[in-house]
Amino acid sequence: MSSKLVRDKIPEITAAQGKAYRFNIASKDEMLDLLIHKLQEETSEFIEDNNAEELADILEVVLSLASEIGIDESELLEIMKKKRERNGGFSKGIVMEFTP
Repeated sequence: MSSKLVRDKIPEITAAQGKAYRFNIASKDEMLDLLIHKLQEETSEFIEDNNAEELADILEVVLSLASEIGIDESELLEIMKKKRERNGGFSKGIVMEFTP
């Protein structure tokens, strides 16, 4: 049987559609690995589709990963802001070239 981490309301949505799936709750020990796998899945979907919905899915997983390691959303954004101030962002499109 194949399984994957799904959003919290998916059991109710599938039940309302008359679809029968089995669901269980992941253990604390499983969550980090499940979220990492979900990040890979959502990133692959974004690479294929390049749309805002897929990008929002990535952000949702990133925020869940942060929570899983004990960082809330505002703390994560503050870390990002400090790193951007220190190293810059990616808006200028600067590409580093390596020479042998």
